[in-house]
Amino acid sequence: MPELHVSELATLKENLVRAKKLLANSPRDLREERAAEVQRLELAVRRMESVVQRERRQKVERVALEKIQHEEKEKRKQGKGAWHIKKGKSQPWLDSCSDPEAAVSSRSEGNSAQGEVR
Repeated sequence: MPELHVSELATLKENLVRAKKLLANSPRDLREERAAEVQRLELAVRRMESVVQRERRQKVERVALEKIQHEEKEKRKQGKGAWHIKKGKSQPWLDSCSDPEAAVSSRSEGNSAQGEVR
């Protein structure tokens, strides 16, 4: 599904560029209609960018969470008491994790792999 959203975003961006070129060279009677089309495409691109960014963020968080859960499972095998993540909290694993840097670094690695800088 994420690949589909990424390809759809690329298509929307191409259509937006094409629509802007048409708007610049359009006659007066079509200018208003083409301007509305450009506005519609800009909104669609913003919505799709949000969807793609959310999917990337969720993937990075899921990978970090799986890593932390695996570490906790190994610690339990060594005799540590059980520790469970509460589902209602927003990112509780960052606060109560024994190594929150690992979780944050995996998140920043995911962003850098996608070319994002924070």
